[in-house]
Amino acid sequence: MKIRNFKKIYSLELNNEMSLEQEESFLFCGSKNWDFYFSNRLENSNVVDNVSIIEFNSNEEFTSFIKSTDILDYSLEHQRPLVLVESKNMTI
Repeated sequence: MKIRNFKKIYSLELNNEMSLEQEESFLFCGSKNWDFYFSNRLENSNVVDNVSIIEFNSNEEFTSFIKSTDILDYSLEHQRPLVLVESKNMTI
């Protein structure tokens, strides 16, 4: 499991292809609401404060975690499953 903490990340609904600026700060695409998350502020993006992105080594680890923790979003679209949680609510 890998945990990355952020004071701020930015969410954005993308209707077109990603620009170079967006690609450079891209973190992940959420499977829950299909928002895209970025490390840098982008035009028309929404701020998400004090969050952690947790990357899991297996689907079993991911499934167990989401059953026991409130999550903001998750992603199954990447090499390993990810979740986005409020840092204050994170329990591991």
